[in-house]
Amino acid sequence: MASTTPDPLPSARPPDEPRSGTVSPFFDPEPPHWAARGLAYLLIGLFAVVLTGATLVRLPEAVSCPFVLLPIHGTDPVRATRSGEVGDVRILQAASVTAGAALFTIRSSDVGGRSAELHTLEAALHGDEQHVDNARREHASQTLADEQEARRLDQRLAYLAGAIERERNQVALTAQVVERYDMAYQKGFTSLVDYLSRRAEANRTAMELAQFITEQNETRTAQEKLRHEASARDAKFAETDRGLAEERERTGIRIAALRQELSHSVSDELTVPAPCAGTVLRLAVKAAGAYVHEGDVLCEIACSGERLQAELTIPESGVGRIKSGQGVKLLYDAFPYQRYGIKYGTVRWVSPSSNAAPEGRGFRTLADIESDSVQVDRQPRPLVAGMGGTARVVVGRRSIISAAFAPLRELQEAFADAADAAPHGNDRQRGHDD
Repeated sequence: MASTTPDPLPSARPPDEPRSGTVSPFFDPEPPHWAARGLAYLLIGLFAVVLTGATLVRLPEAVSCPFVLLPIHGTDPVRATRSGEVGDVRILQAASVTAGAALFTIRSSDVGGRSAELHTLEAALHGDEQHVDNARREHASQTLADEQEARRLDQRLAYLAGAIERERNQVALTAQVVERYDMAYQKGFTSLVDYLSRRAEANRTAMELAQFITEQNETRTAQEKLRHEASARDAKFAETDRGLAEERERTGIRIAALRQELSHSVSDELTVPAPCAGTVLRLAVKAAGAYVHEGDVLCEIACSGERLQAELTIPESGVGRIKSGQGVKLLYDAFPYQRYGIKYGTVRWVSPSSNAAPEGRGFRTLADIESDSVQVDRQPRPLVAGMGGTARVVVGRRSIISAAFAPLRELQEAFADAADAAPHGNDRQRGHDD
């Protein structure tokens, strides 16, 4: 039987190796030389552009801080006119108020005492007026009585004058009769009885004349006395009226002062009104029950109609680079800048010392605003005092590469030794280490 010889095995070759005369289904693992060179040039050019841009392009550097709009001539502080306990707070911060509107009520014992004094003085003034009225009526009644008495005395004097005149005539007539009876008696024409009777009648007439004269003198004396008494009563009434008038004037002046002082109070409760129409910027007393002293600031009001300025509170970390003339970006909370845009201003003044602020200590800075209104739905809406937001003061520009190397500088400063900055300190530090 003939032996069969197997065919020789095919030569070993990689499975991915294409057979001669055939095309491989995969890309060539070796890219073309021009593609690698082009990619390298692109990366080098891109790095050069980025490096040039980072060196030449300078970004604005700003200090951010809060701000609030205030009148350029300042605010009107509302102070407590009396010490006491706050009974009611009728306003809120940033609220609009009208002139004369009640802002606070204060219960004060001092106000209660002055109110009681006012009532006492008013009662005393009313009593003085009644006293004056009574004195005037009494004086008028006495004057009327004196006038009636004076008329009676005048009539009595007139009657006595007539009576005296008649009695004098009667005395003269009786004297003649007695003289004739005396002659007739001497000649024996009449009796002694008739003569004595006529003589007695003459004596009686003379006595009546003397009585009328005496009564006339007494009446004149009464008239003089009445005039003196009336003059004395008039002087006394005038002095009493003058004294009461002075007392009423003093009481009236004091009452007017107390009424002016207590014009916004009822009993022991004092109302603090708004000095002008405007906006409440700061509210020092926010709830009832607080005790305030006379002169304490209760709130601050910015009167409407005044030009506004921005008051910035610069933090201590950025005040060293703030100066007058720098630009300010104003981002109002009431008008978000994403929709209404950014408003601008200019730094006018920087405080030389720090002040206490709600966010911490800061430096007060004033900036002039370029626009006093914001366009809302194509209508200008005026800015009002009390509006605030975030301010960004542009303090300079720095390159992008400088900002990129900032962490390295911070790291360098963190590892720097204080002795490296002072040559003499190096020796002291070296000696200490030894």
